[in-house]
Parts: sequence; C-alpha cells; structure tokens
Amino acid sequence: MKTSIRFRERYSGWADSILVRDGLRKGELGPYDILDDEGHAYVLNQANAEVKVEHVEGKLVHPSMFRIASFPQINVEDDLYLARDLAQHAREVSEDAIHEQEDHRLFSLLDAANQDYAEDSAKRNHDPKLRSYLSKSGTLRVIAQLKNNFLSPCVFICNPVNEAAFRKFVSPVYPAYSVSTSPICPEGLSFITPPPAYLGVMPTFGFSEIANPTPEQFREGWVLSELIGMLILNPKGVGVLETR
Repeated sequence: MKTSIRFRERYSGWADSILVRDGLRKGELGPYDILDDEGHAYVLNQANAEVKVEHVEGKLVHPSMFRIASFPQINVEDDLYLARDLAQHAREVSEDAIHEQEDHRLFSLLDAANQDYAEDSAKRNHDPKLRSYLSKSGTLRVIAQLKNNFLSPCVFICNPVNEAAFRKFVSPVYPAYSVSTSPICPEGLSFITPPPAYLGVMPTFGFSEIANPTPEQFREGWVLSELIGMLILNPKGVGVLETR
C-alpha cells in the first residue's frame, strides 16, 4: 500500500474567529441592527472583480452578498495511478482556497473600517486611538483603548513576518494573550479584535458544489462556491498596528 505526504497544512481561516457566521436559509437575507450610538457600520461590497468597503450610517444596514469560488479538477488517469484519493484532496484544497479568499477580504475590511472610522472621527475633533505603530507604547495604547471601549481584546493576529515584533510588545505585558499568525494577513499590519459577538457578522448561504467535468480532456471537475457578505457593525472594536 503506497502512501503520500501532504504538501501543506490545511488552512481553516480566521473569519469565524473574528466575525459571527450567520448561516442563512432561503429568503432570510435582511438588515442587521447598528446598536452603536454613532450609527457607524462598514460593508464589504464586491462588484466587477473589485472589492470596496462602504461606510453606512443609521440604525439598519443591508449586507451586500458576493460569491467566492474554486474550480478543482483532477485527471482521471492520475486518480488511478496515485494512492491518494484525488477527489477528496481536490475538495480539501478548494475549501482552503475559499477560506483564503474569505480572509483576504476580511483583512481588507478590517483595515479600511479602521482607517475610515479614524478619518470620520477626526472631522469631529476626536481621536479613536485605535491605530498606531507597532511599538510597546503603540500596542499598549490600542489595547487600552479597546478596554476603554468596554471590549476585551481576544484575537491578536499578524503576518508571520511580523510575529516576533508583535510578540515582543504583547507577551511580556499581557502573557495571557496569545498571538496568532496568518500568511494571508498583510505584511506590516497587525490586528487586535474583541470576540466576534462584539464586532461584526458574516452572513452566508453556505457551500455549494456543482459538477463541472471536461470529458473531452478526461478530467473530472467541480465548482465549489460560497455566497457571503461581511459587515463590521462596531468599528470601535478594530485595533490596527502598523510596522514602521
């Protein structure tokens, strides 16, 4: 019996650790409440292959749904020659690819929401103190401000390139906090967020799978996709640290 090795670890993504995943049924898509007194929310909007973040003010916000997909294919002959179940392997790789796409959009949303909220606050002569440089004083300032907003910092995440610096400033002062990394997190940016219930929501209609074979090339294929939206309903919960 031949065996095979994996070429990479599975990627489960960070969306479920940062946003509340709201599984929707047919006909359930509706607005979400904005409970913040200032009435700020940020919606990820994807159209024409361009990802944009929309600033919303009010008490209700409607999600903008978009589809992310992966298109796995396997060669029929390879499936006979190789010991590994290629169909299962292709599905696993595709699921990882979808989680990676979720995180690309998630980190873009967090960064944009943090910047826009700071700019909007500056117009009212107010500094939310939720963005600083990655230093001891900057890290402590952002953590303290989250606590002043009555939020408990829960997720500390950065790119592996910035892990050593981030741990240097977080771990000695807050040893109970655990720093995590993601290759999808942009280099030079580190994020601090509260539990998902205090930040935002990711409505989704779940995964769907459609057969997509190309028999003339003796290939089996599928379309694995997910229809989702992303919303930050409490911008006071997004802390960002930049590397100088």
